Amino acid sequence: MSTLTEPRLVQQIEGAPWEIEGYLKVGGYEAWKRCVKELNAAQVIDELKKSGLRGRGGAGFPTGIKWDKVLNHRVKERYFVCNAGEHEPGTFKDRYLLKTLPHQLIEGCLIASFTVQAKASFIYVNHEYHEEQQNLRKAIAQAKAHGFLGKNVLGSGVDIELELFDGHGSYVAGEETAMLESMQGRPAMPRQKPPFYPTDFGLYGKPTLVNNVETLCNIPRILHKGAGWFTQIGTEKCPGTMMFSLSGSVNRPGVYEMPMGVTIREMVRGVRWRSAVVARSRPCSRVGRPSRW
Repeated sequence: MSTLTEPRLVQQIEGAPWEIEGYLKVGGYEAWKRCVKELNAAQVIDELKKSGLRGRGGAGFPTGIKWDKVLNHRVKERYFVCNAGEHEPGTFKDRYLLKTLPHQLIEGCLIASFTVQAKASFIYVNHEYHEEQQNLRKAIAQAKAHGFLGKNVLGSGVDIELELFDGHGSYVAGEETAMLESMQGRPAMPRQKPPFYPTDFGLYGKPTLVNNVETLCNIPRILHKGAGWFTQIGTEKCPGTMMFSLSGSVNRPGVYEMPMGVTIREMVRGVRWRSAVVARSRPCSRVGRPSRW
């Protein structure tokens, strides 16, 4: 497959989603190995900055800059949280990634936590995502059995764990500061920004790196394939692809990976994904259909 027609995020993996063998066959955990054995934190962050990856949770803040801010914060006690709440009605892109690519998310979380030197790391998952949580737990167990997390990761002396947090929040709990409040046993109410940005005052009042599922799933692919590969598609200011939930009165509802810069008209009419030939310079892939939840 040409690099211009290759999806940047979604990979076709053999076997059940939680089975690690299929993920390893497509280069899974190779980026994590490099982070543990070869790359330092500055090199990881520099590659993310070169890729131009922006947060896929809504604000679109540059990912590399956010990671850099947490890593170099004067307060050395830091935390990492993956926001997999996705409480917004009609939105299910993160749910699809949780269900089908749990190992890719785990690898992204490990890289993020390790890079910013987090004291503890969490994945905040919507409590309604029962199957997705099961897949994630099975995948974490297999990753631990292969030495990718836990004590003495890959014989490096690094200890790192990922804890699942069952998120019993409402729509507003998807906002990052409200999520952090909920995790501390308080009502899921957003904090005032500024001054309460999570990178300065997050979980337990400490600097906290918060990224959503889609953002983190991009990390292993960028570090494995390179920033140059990632920036070949999308726009100059927003390279890469993005997952879109298409629902309502449309002919082809589902979750789609499409290039940044796509218009709603093109998405609804299927101009970009109808064939690889038509979309040679703007790749995209239809990756799933919504279930009746």
